[in-house]
Amino acid sequence: MERTSKKYTMTLVKKLLLLLLLLPHLVISKEIPLIKYKADEVALCKNNVAAYNFPEVIYQRVAETCNGLEDFAANHGVSFTTFDINQDTKNDYKIVVAGALFAGSYGPLHLIYISNKDGFNLAYDYLAQHIEYDEDKKIFIFYLHGIHCNKSGASPCRREVILDETNSDLVKPI
Repeated sequence: MERTSKKYTMTLVKKLLLLLLLLPHLVISKEIPLIKYKADEVALCKNNVAAYNFPEVIYQRVAETCNGLEDFAANHGVSFTTFDINQDTKNDYKIVVAGALFAGSYGPLHLIYISNKDGFNLAYDYLAQHIEYDEDKKIFIFYLHGIHCNKSGASPCRREVILDETNSDLVKPI
């Protein structure tokens, strides 16, 4: 019994000595390399967004994300769908801003604009893995980061969301 204990102690001492020997060489950089994009690349992103002919308030918000190219190393892409959730015969927009650093396990940035008498209300401005619009039920189905349902990150958390007709805003889960 004593012999096993000595052997264990010797093994532990050897490991500690090895760690002490290697410790000075284990340097963790506190600086994260940052890729700066050129002004013409930011302008190209804004031109691509401008080609969608969004209403001005929507264009301004989406074009803001192009400025993020100066700070984020990302392939920047924008896609959108239109619908009419409030039946006012004006387009409502769901816009997805995707890029390498914009889309981890939380998913890319989603913007949902609901039309109203004054223009548009930004009803959603957050990350989501995926958002669907159910035309028949007039609801959004959000697939959020798993943390919203006490799951792990990549496991989607499903939430159904309806429109609050009084203020053109989205209401929390049904």
